[in-house]
Amino acid sequence: MSDEPLEQTVRADYRRRAQLMQARLDALPKSYFDERARLTKEVADLRRHNGPLREIKERERALEQFPRDATAAVQIVWTQRRDEMLMRADAPVPMHEPFPTASGDDRRTHERNFLSLLLCLSPG
Repeated sequence: MSDEPLEQTVRADYRRRAQLMQARLDALPKSYFDERARLTKEVADLRRHNGPLREIKERERALEQFPRDATAAVQIVWTQRRDEMLMRADAPVPMHEPFPTASGDDRRTHERNFLSLLLCLSPG
């Protein structure tokens, strides 16, 4: 799954977003004030031109959730977002069988027990 081209493009997008967030962090405090001014201008433009209410509410919500000062932006919000993007860009942890069995007979018994449990619990 991790070798699929679509998966790789999604990961590359997360890496690109993390780089953009890092660029914001490196350009502080100017980037903080620029981003805040951009959001404020978008809200004002949408209101002035009678933009869709949904978009106005989305921009207002983004402005409300915007960090109150540049220090909070660095220490909390933007650093967390960058770390989340980098974590999503990493390869997924391979999944293992939750209850490994010693033999094929044990596996079939576990499967039958599971199916029996589903059958008993589904009608009620």
